[in-house]
Amino acid sequence: MVKKITTTILLFLIIFPLIVHAENHSDMTADIVGVSTKEDSVNIYFFRGKDVISDEEAVFLNELKNKYEEKVIIYEYDTWYDSNSREYMIKTKEKFGLDTNTSVPFTTILDKYYAGYTAKVGKEIEDDIINYLQIVEEEKKEKEKQEQEQVVVTNKIDIGLIIKGIVLGVIDSINSLTLMLSLIFMTSILTLNNKKRVALLLGVFLITILLNNLLLINIIDILLSLLGKDISKILIAIL
Repeated sequence: MVKKITTTILLFLIIFPLIVHAENHSDMTADIVGVSTKEDSVNIYFFRGKDVISDEEAVFLNELKNKYEEKVIIYEYDTWYDSNSREYMIKTKEKFGLDTNTSVPFTTILDKYYAGYTAKVGKEIEDDIINYLQIVEEEKKEKEKQEQEQVVVTNKIDIGLIIKGIVLGVIDSINSLTLMLSLIFMTSILTLNNKKRVALLLGVFLITILLNNLLLINIIDILLSLLGKDISKILIAIL
C-alpha cells in the first residue's frame, strides 16, 4: 500500500510540471487550423497574401526550415486567394482579442502573435523558438532524472524488504531452535546424578549461549553498516 502511494506521488510530480508547461506554452492556433502539436517541436503560422512577401521574410522562412528541421514546423496560409485561410486568420485574431481585420502578414507562435514583419520580428520569433526548445529539453532531462530516482527508490525498497525478511526469518528460526535445544539439554542435565558433571555441562551451556548472542550482535553490527540504523533497531527489539 505504501509503495503504491509513493509511486502515485512520484508520477504526479513527474506529470504535473508537464501539465503546467502545456498551460504556460499552449499553441493557440493549432485547434483553429486543425493541426497537431508535439511536445518536442514548435509550430509557426504565417498568414500572408500570396504576392505579398518580402525577400527578407522569404530568407527568414528558409533559414528556419534549414536550421531547425523537424524541431520547427511552418504553416503558411494565403489569406488573399484562399477563403479558409482567411477564416483561420480571423478566428485566430479573435482568440488573441485583436481586431479581426485582414491585414497581413500576421504570425503566431505558441501563445504569441506578431503583426507585420521586420528583421526585429524575425529575431523575436527565433528567440521564442530557442526558449521553447530549451524549456522542453530541460523538462525532458528533469523527467528522466525523476524516473531514474523513482527506479532507484523502488529498488531500494524491494531489496530492503527482502533482506529484512530473510534476516528476521533466520534469527527467528535460530531463537526457536535454541529454545528447543535448551529444553532438551536442561532436561538431560537434570537427570544426571553427578553434581560435578552437571555443573560442567551447565557452564558449557551458558558459554554456548553467550557466544551465540555475541555472534548475533556482530551480525547486527554488520547490518547496521550495510542497511542503516532502522533495521538494527528492529533486530535489537526482537532479540
